[in-house]
Amino acid sequence: MKKLSLVILVLTLFISFSITAQQSYEPYYPDYSIELQRVGSNNPTGELFTYGGQWIPIYEVGKLANAPTYKHAFYQWNISNNQVPSVAIIDSIVITFKAQYVNSQTTYFNYFNCWLNLSDPNLNKTTLWNYSDKTQNSPVGEGLINTPPYNYDEQKHKFVSGSNFVNSFINSLQQNNRFTLGIAWKPEHPSSGNSYWRIEPLKLKVYYRIPNQSVTLDQRLSDNSQVGKLRKWEGIEIGFTPPPYISPGTPFDFPLLSTQTILGDQTVISNQKYHRWTRNQVIESDILNHHNFTIQPNDFNFTSRFEPTKTGITLKNNLEMSSINSNDSIYFKDPWLIDYPDPLYGNSLRNRGMDAPFKKRPSPFYPDYTTIYNGDVYKGVFLNQNSTFDPTLPIYSVKADYVQNIPLQQTGRTHTFYFQGWSATPEGSATFQNANAVETPVVFNQGNATVQTILNF
Repeated sequence: MKKLSLVILVLTLFISFSITAQQSYEPYYPDYSIELQRVGSNNPTGELFTYGGQWIPIYEVGKLANAPTYKHAFYQWNISNNQVPSVAIIDSIVITFKAQYVNSQTTYFNYFNCWLNLSDPNLNKTTLWNYSDKTQNSPVGEGLINTPPYNYDEQKHKFVSGSNFVNSFINSLQQNNRFTLGIAWKPEHPSSGNSYWRIEPLKLKVYYRIPNQSVTLDQRLSDNSQVGKLRKWEGIEIGFTPPPYISPGTPFDFPLLSTQTILGDQTVISNQKYHRWTRNQVIESDILNHHNFTIQPNDFNFTSRFEPTKTGITLKNNLEMSSINSNDSIYFKDPWLIDYPDPLYGNSLRNRGMDAPFKKRPSPFYPDYTTIYNGDVYKGVFLNQNSTFDPTLPIYSVKADYVQNIPLQQTGRTHTFYFQGWSATPEGSATFQNANAVETPVVFNQGNATVQTILNF
């Protein structure tokens, strides 16, 4: 019995985590409305009303006279993706309003999707009317009206998922980010009696759910073997996933359009370190780690990719008197250096990518696995990064002061040195975008490259 209870508990938890909670969107009023009156074959007339907190119009719907004279009401809601997300599953839509008829009356209203923008200064009212004419367009729904004598009585019409009303609403939002509803009396006809209703403010409520998307979090070395651990942001109270962390290859159900922040392993593993994220096997342009993903319907895999990193790189100044000991400096920009405490994520450290700053380092400088520079550990350097010097992609950069006043221990004096350019040894071990500029992107081609400035008196 205990085993059965445990199974039921596990299934209950699974269901609760796999199905997202229902949400709703309910604007207080529409954005626009208009009442149109049409007499015989004349063009319909009516004035646009814009909602903004002032008095609310009462419209009439039905047949007013034998002429014949008809009235239709139109309402428009402008609805953004933030209000009803494009990926949402709409469970139902409820239309609510109060209606009054001078005698006890039971009848039906027709609802139409009228598509047009009521606020368009060039709105064609005849076209709008035709959208709400059952002889020219099919209604997307209907509602039963029960009105006692003289009083306004609340009417509530519900349309469920799969209905013409809901499907038409979804299509309208996808095409225009708005919904324009037309209302007409269902028995409207030249031979029908004269009957009409007054409608007080009409409200719309949309019930929807955001479905989940199954995404696998993964992490792999350059040989495609799984390695290390991952973490995801669990909120300010928890931070990133606590131990034992997340094993590569673990699937998660994330709500569509939610933002998930994933942290790849920041340690060196098998002489490799984090290099970039791929999304569905496609390289992400942003190399930040931790990394933000907005969940899309076609997402299935986020992978932290490692690449080999080299520790034999040296950066230094090459003085005219090269054998003399000196106290000089050089600057280096590393998009992969983990040095930024991100205040949005509990000051967790990450790299800065394209926003990496130049950092002043003593010459010679070794960006290896272990040497600490004011708290920074570079954990090696990647080879062949951005060999085309594409300004939209991350790349290492070096910089020197054009003039350096350097004290030399051997002479006991301070000498002024002037920048002449950059060079690399062995020849070809590094490539500069502009070897004559004090600041230049650089590509390391060999793991034993020495990049140096040329400084002369």
